[in-house]
Amino acid sequence: MNLFELLLLDLGFSWQNSRLMPFIFITIGSLIIVWLIRRHKFNKQWLNISLKTAIVTFPLVLYFMVYPVYRGDLWDLSRNVSIKNEDSSSKSSLQVYVLPNCPYCVETIELMTQFHRRNPKIVIEYIIVAGSGGAIAKELPEFVRITYRNNSESVENITKGSYPCFVLTKDNSLTIWDNNSFGLKSLDIIENTRAI
Repeated sequence: MNLFELLLLDLGFSWQNSRLMPFIFITIGSLIIVWLIRRHKFNKQWLNISLKTAIVTFPLVLYFMVYPVYRGDLWDLSRNVSIKNEDSSSKSSLQVYVLPNCPYCVETIELMTQFHRRNPKIVIEYIIVAGSGGAIAKELPEFVRITYRNNSESVENITKGSYPCFVLTKDNSLTIWDNNSFGLKSLDIIENTRAI
């Protein structure tokens, strides 16, 4: 996330809206520029239309190239799994399944730190699979709980071999996002889970 998106987030916008609002602001700004130069016309109509189209589309395309929007930022791409849990008083939790030296897993730390700043009551647990720490254990902040697990059948059923894997446990179900499906929409869903 860039500084403008973080500012919107600090102002109370949702994670998804913080990503999408800059596109709306850029579009409005571009249309205002087109409106301001409407009196300045070229002799050739195609040049006039091309210039105005470029003024509207170029900033949007450039911003999208630098700060892309992924499918997980727009839609909920999670999968749900029911679990048997005898302890009906179990609280909700957010778990991040990672590998010890996975660079994509290390990248999640910054996002989870931003998420924790906004939601300090939510407990975040990193589950390090098939290792004893590696690069990621050195980077994890103090607010994160760390658990080590062997790569078992139960872990494989959750992660499906995709790391990092984000799991929201609530009541008797798991909401699971793999690396390709987790996005800002997922963070909104986790935040909106009131009982967490």
